[in-house]
Amino acid sequence: MLGLVQRWGEVFPRWMIGLAGRRVPLALAVIPASIVAVLLVEGGIAIWSGYGQLADAAAASGQDLWIVVGPTLLFPGWGVALAVAALGYYFRRRGPCSVCGRCTSGAIPPNPVQSVTDSPRQSD
Repeated sequence: MLGLVQRWGEVFPRWMIGLAGRRVPLALAVIPASIVAVLLVEGGIAIWSGYGQLADAAAASGQDLWIVVGPTLLFPGWGVALAVAALGYYFRRRGPCSVCGRCTSGAIPPNPVQSVTDSPRQSD
C-alpha cells in the first residue's frame, strides 16, 4: 500500500536487474491493488455475516473472541483504504486528458468560465 502513496512506488528500485530506474507501468500497480481491495471488502462482509457462528465457535473452544475475530473485522476498512490509494495512484500517474489535453498530474483544471465576483459590500 505504501508504494501507491509514496514517490518511490513510481520507479523500479536499483536492485531490480533489467528494470532499475524504469517507471512502474500504471496497470501493474492499479489492477492488483483494485482486485485485492475488492477481495478485502468482500471477505470482511462475509466475516461480518458469519460473526454469530464465529462467536459461538470461539466460546465453545474457550478462546477470546476479539483475539480470534477482531483483526478480521477491519478487512472492509483496509479494502476501502486500498481502493482509495489505488485511485489516487491512478489519478497521479495517468496521462493527459483525451478531451482537453490537460491534467497530466491529476490536478483539477481551471474553470473555463470566469466566476462573477460580487460587488464589494458598502458600509452602513
